[in-house]
Amino acid sequence: MLKNLKSLFFTTEEDNTTDNTAGEKNAASDQGKSGKNVNNINPDNTSGSKPVVDNAILEKLLNAIEENNQSGFDYLEYRRSLKSLETFPMDEATKFRSSYATASTMGVTVEKLLESIEFYKKILKSEEIKFKKTIEEQYSINVEKKLKDKEALNIEIQEKSKMIQNLTEEIRKHQSEMNEIDSFVSAAEEKIKTTDSHFNASYSVLETQMEQDKNKIKEYLK
Repeated sequence: MLKNLKSLFFTTEEDNTTDNTAGEKNAASDQGKSGKNVNNINPDNTSGSKPVVDNAILEKLLNAIEENNQSGFDYLEYRRSLKSLETFPMDEATKFRSSYATASTMGVTVEKLLESIEFYKKILKSEEIKFKKTIEEQYSINVEKKLKDKEALNIEIQEKSKMIQNLTEEIRKHQSEMNEIDSFVSAAEEKIKTTDSHFNASYSVLETQMEQDKNKIKEYLK
């Protein structure tokens, strides 16, 4: 039944593709002229791509119309009557009048047809409202939340970059202190060695002099 309903608005399956056909334009209008492919919210989709008629969305809209199909002869039946004249060599106005002549025999008036169209447009509008709500939810989840996550990560990166900068500065300071310690230790070691050498020399002089005096005392003061 859905396929039959789709055939009322499209001549062939090709009319549901990305080609710029009259059927595509009609369906785009039925979608509330949203100009969006919303079969699936996918962050990988190319932004700003050319609007096309999406089969899944189209079938969802047609299904909503079918579920709310009014009893009796209304716009859908009138549309079916127009479709049956598609192959006849008539101009568009003649086809519309011929289909209406048939419909009028069943008590259909122009006012009723227009009311019927408005009824189905309200069904489409209801679907559009639900669609927009879904879009907003998906935008909130897949765009706004992700942008907030990105900003949080950016703040964290900045904080950690500052920490790295501070740690790098501290490491540089510690390295400088280590170099100063090395220089101090090197100088201290040299000074200690020199002092020790001087002490040994001084000690040796005194110790030698005392030893010599000791020997002379023993020799001269016997």
